[in-house]
This record gives sequence, C-alpha cells and structure tokens, in this order.
Amino acid sequence: MLKLYFCDDNPAWLSAFSDYGKKAILLKTEWDVSFAGAYSTPQELLAALPEAGDTGLYFLDIDFQETMDGFALAQKIRAADPRAFLVFITAHADLAPLTFRYRLEAMDFISKDRPSSVRGRIVECIDDAYARYEAFCGNSQDYLTLRRGNGTENIPAASILFIRTSTVPHQVE
Repeated sequence: MLKLYFCDDNPAWLSAFSDYGKKAILLKTEWDVSFAGAYSTPQELLAALPEAGDTGLYFLDIDFQETMDGFALAQKIRAADPRAFLVFITAHADLAPLTFRYRLEAMDFISKDRPSSVRGRIVECIDDAYARYEAFCGNSQDYLTLRRGNGTENIPAASILFIRTSTVPHQVE
C-alpha cells in the first residue's frame, strides 16, 4: 500500500496540504493508497513510519523549528523506507540543489511562494508516485522481499528453487 505522509510545522500549511492529499485520494477509489497522517514535527513522523511492505509518499517542509531539518528527516526516512517517494514543499526554493548534495532522490520540490500551483503539484506527485508504485509493487506476489542487516533485497519468485530453515534459529537459506 502507498501511504501519504505530510510534515510541516506551520499548522495552516499542514492542514491545507493534507486536505489536498485526502481529496486526491477520494477521487482514486480503486487505488491502493491511504492517508497516513499529518505531522507537525519530524519526530512525530518518524514514529509513524510505515510497516515493512508499505511504501510512503512524504511531503516535507525543510525549515522546522526543531533540531532536525527536512533534509535530515528525509535521510532518516530513506534509511527506514528505501523505496520512499520524497517531495519537499518549502518557502526556501533556493535550497533545491541540496537535495542532490544529500543524495535524497527527491521526486519534486514545490515552492510555497506559488500557493495557486501547490494543489496541482501535490496531485501530480500522488499520480506519479502511484504509477511508479504500481509498476514496482503491482506484482508483489512475484517477489520475495528479504531484509538483510540494514538493507532490503527483492528476489524474483521465478528465480527461487527452494527455501529451507537454517541451523541458526530464526533464519532461512
């Protein structure tokens, strides 16, 4: 399932952005997508990250009045959810190049300076993320997803000959 997350420390922006996301989801009833929540601090969002198997689409502010900025938050999200879709919504358009410096693979960078275009851009991001999610996860039965240490590996089911228990408890070979 694709889950939508919004994080902004400005309550008015957070409410508006999350409403745009909720309304977009209502129009896509056949989609496997849900609204996960709107969070005013990075810590709240990190506490609510998706379970294994779910992928998130994260709409993040950059400038929080916290110890963690949006780029650090995105790095933590990327570590926990490697297939995450990251979108920055900020008044600091000049910071866009930093997404490359941090190697965050951001899907979009939306400027709050143009409020009239924000809604459309959010909807476009949801559409694009869902298309990519479906392309990868649409055949989730055809892949075996394994966690190894801090990483995740997707193995095509057709390439698996057998799976057996290991002599080490709680492991398979």
